[in-house]
Amino acid sequence: MNKIKAAVTMRITSETEYEEIRDSISKDLITFLEKQQIIPILIPNNSKLAWELIDDTDILIISGGNDIIEKQDTSDSNFDKEVHTRTVLEMELIKHFISKSKPIFGICHGLQLINNYFNGSLVLLNSRNHISSEHNVKLKSKRNLWFGAQNLQVNSYHNYAISKLGEGLDSFAESSDGIIEGLCHRSEKIMAVMWHPERSFSDDNSQEFNKNIIIDFLQAIQ
Repeated sequence: MNKIKAAVTMRITSETEYEEIRDSISKDLITFLEKQQIIPILIPNNSKLAWELIDDTDILIISGGNDIIEKQDTSDSNFDKEVHTRTVLEMELIKHFISKSKPIFGICHGLQLINNYFNGSLVLLNSRNHISSEHNVKLKSKRNLWFGAQNLQVNSYHNYAISKLGEGLDSFAESSDGIIEGLCHRSEKIMAVMWHPERSFSDDNSQEFNKNIIIDFLQAIQ
């Protein structure tokens, strides 16, 4: 497959030393995409600039980080207002890429956002089993994706879990405690995982499985 261009969204971070709110991207994600021959086009959380950058991109990658803030409150902090801006922009980008029949891949926050886009819902986890830890997931085949029934040991960095799966979405990966860890759409070119494939895995099989996960997804939906 020739190199492809990916519109990659960025998380909101706060640099207290400089009192700055920033659009940020993990260097691990950039390296991860480079190894798959994917050219990242970084999309700022600015609706005017974002639309100038996405026209010639081939896939939307919704990166991790930040909770979802769909509604803005007058009492919100400046940080929360920027997270709201990110949420609204990513929702608009999902709609646009679907309208163009272009694929979408979500990572952690991206999975949660995709689920919300399709009228799903989230719940705050009571357990810390999914915060800065590893756990097992079982994969099952969906649509024409390449998954066979197998187990992976994946990293986990999320406070929220899906309480209601969005319309048209199927789960293809679940943890032993019943948390949905991977989803795909039944008819649209959409896939998302709750773990971070760009980060390390203690299990060699998981490392191998994830190293080309986006390219494998693109090949599977052709």
